[in-house]
Amino acid sequence: MKVKLFKEVEGKMEKKKYQISLPVSLYEEIQDTADKNSTTATNLFRKLIKIGLWLLAESEMENEIIVRNKKGEETQVLIY
Repeated sequence: MKVKLFKEVEGKMEKKKYQISLPVSLYEEIQDTADKNSTTATNLFRKLIKIGLWLLAESEMENEIIVRNKKGEETQVLIY
């Protein structure tokens, strides 16, 4: 299933800003992950937030969420 990450309005993405404080370790993990994926921390945050919102919506509908790694091993994701 493909999830559209961003809603475009008249060809441009509508934007609002949030400012958040993070523990240094989390900030560094986000920046390292963004660097490894050749993206910016801002773009990584956008993707992670959208994925998180989708997971929450699916869990509210009582859908089972299963994540499968490249080896085919499955993990059930439970969100409370």
